[in-house]
Amino acid sequence: MKKFISIILVTLLSGLNFLFAQEKNQIILEGSLGYTSNNSFFHNSMDRERTSTLSFSHSAGIMLGNRVALGAFLGYQVYSNEDDRYRKYAYRTHTLDYGIYTRIHVKLMEKLTLYIQPYFSKSEINDNIRGEYYELNIGTSTGLLFFFTPKFSLNLHLNDLRFNYASEGKYFDEEHYQDFTIETALNSPKIGVSFYL
Repeated sequence: MKKFISIILVTLLSGLNFLFAQEKNQIILEGSLGYTSNNSFFHNSMDRERTSTLSFSHSAGIMLGNRVALGAFLGYQVYSNEDDRYRKYAYRTHTLDYGIYTRIHVKLMEKLTLYIQPYFSKSEINDNIRGEYYELNIGTSTGLLFFFTPKFSLNLHLNDLRFNYASEGKYFDEEHYQDFTIETALNSPKIGVSFYL
């Protein structure tokens, strides 16, 4: 069913005949807002676990040519996890992300563009268990841009491939670790909007 709906959507959206082309020195303004929530009940029990995430991000960039952009981004996320099994255990995390990116546009269809976005970022994280710590991230993400008009597009973030270096040290002795992550957003895609000025 999902495949059928996807084919119908692509067919309908590709039938629109707006022309688009990014131009050198165009300013790109983007934003996204997301909220997810999950309630899980445990087998043979009325106990449950509740998780929620609220996030928003903004970015601004400039087109260096018809296919390449350079920009910066800022994002904020609040994650909450409450578990009845552990006497109303509550875990909360606040994350501030900021960094720079280069974006490469690859035109797939008249109004549909794939983007590949290498980036470097820093995440400042504060939670009620580990305290304050940070992560340095280098990676690349991919997604799709669907242009409704030459100046307005809908973004669909598809995946993220990144390496991060983290340091924690408030409640524990100073600790460092590295991590390599492959993240796909196909089951809960991130959607945003872009304006090309």
